[in-house]
Amino acid sequence: MHRLKDRLGAAAVDEILDAYRSGEPANAIAARFAISRNAVNRLAADSELPRRNTRLTPRDKEHAVDLYRSGQSLAAVGDALSCDAATVRNALIGAGIQRRRPQAR
Repeated sequence: MHRLKDRLGAAAVDEILDAYRSGEPANAIAARFAISRNAVNRLAADSELPRRNTRLTPRDKEHAVDLYRSGQSLAAVGDALSCDAATVRNALIGAGIQRRRPQAR
């Protein structure tokens, strides 16, 4: 993690952490600083910031179902909702939606 902090510099790390504290999605922060979402989350964890809840709201779950049924991948739906593909998968399972077979994508 020190290499990441060295590469970004103290000012950028502070800006990332401020954005995280303000509730900006980790995907958006990552895109702005050309780092991974996991790097954003590691910086937050290293700074002892509380982990954010990545559960989807009922409205988000409905939107996820609609996007997935329209043919989008789990990753694409996750990007649209600023969450991980696994979060989308769990929401779809909870909604009783079966995953498509890989050849049907």
